[in-house]
Amino acid sequence: METLPEDVVVEILVRITDEAALFRCAATCKRVRLLIAEPSFLRRRWPEGVSHPSSLLGFFTVQQPREEPTEGSSTSTPMRMPPFASVPWCSLGELHLFLRGPYPPGSHAAVLTSHRGLLVVLFVPQKDPYSTEYDKTKNLALYDPIAGQSRPLPELKSDRPFRIEGCALLTRADCCPDKAQGAASSSFFKVLIIGADQDEPRHNLHVFTSTGSSSSWSTPRECYGSLEVDTPVVSQHNSAVVCQGIAHWLFENTSNFYVLSVCAKTT
Repeated sequence: METLPEDVVVEILVRITDEAALFRCAATCKRVRLLIAEPSFLRRRWPEGVSHPSSLLGFFTVQQPREEPTEGSSTSTPMRMPPFASVPWCSLGELHLFLRGPYPPGSHAAVLTSHRGLLVVLFVPQKDPYSTEYDKTKNLALYDPIAGQSRPLPELKSDRPFRIEGCALLTRADCCPDKAQGAASSSFFKVLIIGADQDEPRHNLHVFTSTGSSSSWSTPRECYGSLEVDTPVVSQHNSAVVCQGIAHWLFENTSNFYVLSVCAKTT
């Protein structure tokens, strides 16, 4: 496919009817990925106003760091929240227009993670919608893009400036699989947030559970003690992998990889 003209490649891609196969094509090389991410391709592949059998909403695009690590520094750089590219016809549209609530004026909704058809979004200043800026307060919401509904979460506060380096969304099917049948997908959920302090190489776990009328964030607790090396670890992706009731995050420093795992049922 490398020798084919770009317009020919587009004609091939637009005829792939299976979304999973299309994304497998996007994973093969940078050229195909950029062609699929083009707004003109998305409009052609999923025309506006046309009924579609698929419930595809969009996809995350991860930005690679522009700077190479210098000698003696960590091989990792803090991951920025991946932009969410929605297909033109889906209910997301301009995400911040569909989310209502007491959010800061001029803020922009950035997707932190998605799981079982639901999204966790963070509201950040419009000037930099994917900022990793440290502050003491975070505004989040749970969003159901199929129903077009959102639920604001209580403000996430800390006595020290912090940034979000990890997020996981856990539903009833993850926490209580035996009781999940017949329950609404968004009636019970947990949101796990890993916050990295600005002044100390420390990561705290914040947990929100949707039960009770006065639901609030739990008292933050340190995710892990000191490691065998003193160099700080950096999260490789904000979104966790959730499998069999456990959320997993990948961290790295100059010499090692680490996996932080949190049980959905007990946190």
